[in-house]
Amino acid sequence: MTDDIQDIRDRKNKLLESVDMPLPGLSIQEGVLIYNGKQWDCMSGAEQLKSSTAIVRALNPKCGFVLMDKMEQMDIDTMKEFGGWLEKEGLQVIATRVTNNLDECSIIIEDGHIKGEEFSTTGKTTKAKSKPKAEPKEDQIEEPKVTDDWGEF
Repeated sequence: MTDDIQDIRDRKNKLLESVDMPLPGLSIQEGVLIYNGKQWDCMSGAEQLKSSTAIVRALNPKCGFVLMDKMEQMDIDTMKEFGGWLEKEGLQVIATRVTNNLDECSIIIEDGHIKGEEFSTTGKTTKAKSKPKAEPKEDQIEEPKVTDDWGEF
């Protein structure tokens, strides 16, 4: 029985190792996913994002986009390289990226709303009117203000 199980494992590993991988440096060795010589738990977050996106693309080549979280795990150079691969594959990514660099952002969400747009209970947004903020006096502490704009229920 043990020999039969080992034979099945060997055939499975041989089959997995023969698969044409969708990303250079990606392979399966002894049943373990390897990217650039590293197992999954030893990969950086950026390497995990790249390899998993390549696998998803290979599994469903007709899908034109992938949803991703944690794009902040890629530095700018890695993101540009990844973007080049995405373009070559004809793949779009809808992703989240936490950053404090305003030059990197396409949409800024502040207090749960898109910055620069007023929130409306009707579902329509309008550009916010910029109001100059009065500077608080040094001896006064500005308390947060709560408004009751709940709309109609």
